[in-house]
Amino acid sequence: MNQLGLLLDRAELAHIAGQAQEAARFYQQALAIDPQHPRALNRYGLLIDQTGQHALAQPYLEAAARLSPRNEDFLSCLGDCLRSLRDAAGAEAAYRQALLMNAAHVPTLNNLGLLLTEIGRPQEAIPLLEIASVLRDDVPEIKNSLGMALVAIGQAERAVIAYREALAIRPEYPEALSNLGLALQSLGDRDGAMASLQHSLKLRPGFIGALNNIGALCQAMGRNEEAAAYYRSATEAAPAQFSLWVNLGNALKQQGVTVEATAAYDRAQALAPNVGLELKRALCMPPIQESVDSIAADRARFLETLDAVKARDASLPDPLGQLGETAFFTAYHGLDDRDLLTRFVDGLIKLNPSLTERLIDRASWRRLPLNPRLRVGFLSKFLRNHTIGKLYAGVIETLPRDRFEVVVLRPAGPVDSLSQRIEASADRVVVLTGALDSSRHQIASENLDLLFYPELGMDAFTWFLAFARLAPVQAVGWGHPVTSAMPNMDYFVSGGGFEAPGAAPDYREKLVSIIAPGVRYPTPIIDRSVTRADLGLPDDKRVYACPQSLFKFHPSSDLAWGRLLAADPDGVLAIVDAPEPHWNKLLRARFERSLGPGLVRRVVFLPRQPEARFAAIYATCDVALDPPFFGSGNTSLEAFAAGAPVITCPSRFMRTRLTAAFYGVMGIADAPIAKDLAQYADLAVAIARDPARRQDLSSRILHNMPKLFDRADVVQDYADFFEAAIRAAHAGKPVVSWGDPT
Repeated sequence: MNQLGLLLDRAELAHIAGQAQEAARFYQQALAIDPQHPRALNRYGLLIDQTGQHALAQPYLEAAARLSPRNEDFLSCLGDCLRSLRDAAGAEAAYRQALLMNAAHVPTLNNLGLLLTEIGRPQEAIPLLEIASVLRDDVPEIKNSLGMALVAIGQAERAVIAYREALAIRPEYPEALSNLGLALQSLGDRDGAMASLQHSLKLRPGFIGALNNIGALCQAMGRNEEAAAYYRSATEAAPAQFSLWVNLGNALKQQGVTVEATAAYDRAQALAPNVGLELKRALCMPPIQESVDSIAADRARFLETLDAVKARDASLPDPLGQLGETAFFTAYHGLDDRDLLTRFVDGLIKLNPSLTERLIDRASWRRLPLNPRLRVGFLSKFLRNHTIGKLYAGVIETLPRDRFEVVVLRPAGPVDSLSQRIEASADRVVVLTGALDSSRHQIASENLDLLFYPELGMDAFTWFLAFARLAPVQAVGWGHPVTSAMPNMDYFVSGGGFEAPGAAPDYREKLVSIIAPGVRYPTPIIDRSVTRADLGLPDDKRVYACPQSLFKFHPSSDLAWGRLLAADPDGVLAIVDAPEPHWNKLLRARFERSLGPGLVRRVVFLPRQPEARFAAIYATCDVALDPPFFGSGNTSLEAFAAGAPVITCPSRFMRTRLTAAFYGVMGIADAPIAKDLAQYADLAVAIARDPARRQDLSSRILHNMPKLFDRADVVQDYADFFEAAIRAAHAGKPVVSWGDPT
């Protein structure tokens, strides 16, 4: 054997033994003899790549593949290096060339499958991984890769099988255990998920994947403080890993710890600067605002960041992955959001014009006859036991099937009793899988005549989908009661009496209204056996109940709370704890400053109640309070079912006007509807302190509240509007007017 061969043999023996420095010395000596030796180039490049120095390894691996273009091993190694360098196109090309040389090359099949999953093309990955699994049924890594691809397309049940097959081969396989945890989480088995993840972490203490996944599970369970602790541990173990800092920032943001959250985002930005993270940081607004000045400052900072990004002519290739945020909290600032949201939406379109992709050719659709049953799709993450599911279930379930084929579309995720009921009523259910692009095509392939979003702005995934034209007619409901500002959204569907005169300019969409109360809502069941003591309320005080999300407590509303409590020394303001303990601390601290120590002692934070007992708060209070700057819809309906007088203070914005509209449906002419915050507080105290007046109002509410519930005529109005909008679009006519939005 010649000297070069001996050097390479000694280098590879040292390489296999983990003696990296010794191996490098021999590879370098071999390359000094023949700088163009393919095997030496490949093995030396592989050694460097295994140390994490991918950019240094790349030229050696490229040279080896160029000199031996038919060697599948060399091509596969190059693909691995390019994948590590995030050169997805280059890696895919190398892997594809390797498979042309050997279609049964298992490492390439596996790694190409992993790459395709990572870049949002899991459907293409699955056949490759299934072939690899058949060729090598004894390799647990392949089954683990297959499980990851199956999770990415929403087939968590099959993924669980793949992970368990991997664990049957290698029971102590931390990566498979960690991934199994994620799959079980998506199926709603949180206990099983946590057990699997903790087992993974026990096998490999400090395992970053398990720490990250446990953090994600804790976040899904609303345990953001725990999630942040796991993410912190992960960042300590891998401080240069960008995604861990982003995840930590997200968990801290959910806690309402915005200063710490922005610091985490800053750490991520230092590692991998991108436009999406700049905007995410600018949207890191506290759920509980300190003052109207802090609101103005947050909004100005966000718009300044947006303008600065646009001025740089930057791009946002992955809006969901890089930003993954809506401007959710701005709706609770008590201001006109059309300009801010329009600037946000148009700014994102400038950063990524493909967001507004038109996958439906309306001209071709018009040339074809309409189906006898018009196809209407309902798309939301929240068509389950959630406010949105409760508001729109009756419409979906009872839309006349002789006129419509109903398609329910939702992202992959857990199901519950209400989601099962809604989906059982649908003609077709579509679970969206994969990235934005594949989901857009999945929706467009349904050939809907009209696509209806019950809300937009509460979930980033559906919000980003709504930028595109996926159906000839697109409409958004009032589940999140502000304009979507989407240029491809044709209608905002409000309710009768919901809008103030002249409200149309508040919306970028065409504003229309369905007859009040705007939804077909079942009569709530009120558990009247629950007592104040059961809820933690005092029996010897007058109770003013405002059991709303704490981000609805606008700083200016503190004037009303202070006036109310000062006017009634025997009154208490009852609020329900937020899911995040820090939110309670923020609101309590603000009340200490705005109400003073004397009045704040009469603010009662109730424990969060099971759903079946929540409405009992309204059944036991003296009066209910509709938050002045962002009122209630779902909870006002529950309050009226309990017979509670609800004090409301509508403004020009629809989000404050629902309760007043419900009073209009019930025909209660002397309803406690205030003109300003002072009258709002005075009305609450006057009714609470006058038992006869309160009882009279409660009796009339109970007598008339059936007018709010189970309204078949509301569904008929939806049906007529949907058909009119579809037929107008099909005829090439302008958008239709419907109802009286003012």
